[in-house]
Amino acid sequence: VEPTAGEILFEGNDLMAYTPQQLRALRREAQFVFQDPYASLNPRKTIGENIGEALLYHGLVSDREKQSQIVAEILVRVGLTPDAMQRYPHQLSGGMQQRVAIAMALANDPSMLILDEPTTGLDATVEAEVLDLIAQLRQELSASILFISHNLAVVSKMCDRVGVLY
Repeated sequence: VEPTAGEILFEGNDLMAYTPQQLRALRREAQFVFQDPYASLNPRKTIGENIGEALLYHGLVSDREKQSQIVAEILVRVGLTPDAMQRYPHQLSGGMQQRVAIAMALANDPSMLILDEPTTGLDATVEAEVLDLIAQLRQELSASILFISHNLAVVSKMCDRVGVLY
């Protein structure tokens, strides 16, 4: 289905007018954290391979040693230990999987981070930890964050501006 009206602006540019090559370059700048972290992780690859794939795809690293070092640093940044690199997605809890999904999004140092219901399905304690992580990253990153949620209590805590969609 093709859009019939409107525009989608990113850094002042209408994304609807982008060529496929421009959209590919944009995928490095805008990263998405999905609602179900397990679905966004390749179950056949280790956590290190899942995160490292983005680095290789966008040409941010050229050798495996540098890739492993960067992945370990990103994992620590999201509150996991580097030994998680050797584990597979099914070996992690839901909260740890969500941290890995956030790590994957951060790997490219994006200018826009889109979080779609990032705490759905997590228990209250883990939800609080993930929200604290997002709040911490918000302070550290120079990226814009679009936080999508049905939970208005979380929205009021996490967001400066709110838009309501029907």
